[in-house]
Amino acid sequence: TALVAMERLRTVVEDHPFKDEEIMPRGKMTISIGVASCPEDGQDFDTLVQRADKALYAAKQGGRNLVRLAAVS
Repeated sequence: TALVAMERLRTVVEDHPFKDEEIMPRGKMTISIGVASCPEDGQDFDTLVQRADKALYAAKQGGRNLVRLAAVS
């Protein structure tokens, strides 16, 4: 469910006509997102944030403008 919601958010940001987005790298506003879920990726706040952060960096290294799951990254 979180993956679907974050992919929808990523698409909305990518498709939205932001003011002055042409001066952004690649000419448009985009986001990369890392997703971690409880209990699969951790049961405490710090572990979940750490795993989501690792997934975020995997999304950035994968080409940016992506959503990555902690379990996959």
